[in-house]
Amino acid sequence: MKGRKARFATRHLGVSYEAYCRGRLSFAEFDARVRGWLAHAAHGDSWGLREHLLGAFVLRPGDFPGKSGR
Repeated sequence: MKGRKARFATRHLGVSYEAYCRGRLSFAEFDARVRGWLAHAAHGDSWGLREHLLGAFVLRPGDFPGKSGR
């Protein structure tokens, strides 16, 4: 993956994460965006990039479907 694409993905998912943390984006919407990017990135040799990018996101136990919380 080109560096500029990795930076764009980092920024884009970071903005989505901030929106989710502030309640402007539901968990389902945030999850769909992350899964979409992971599916795209999986086509290349990007394990380290995916691990690095996803390490920045902290999810609370109530964030997952079927659990109490939001």
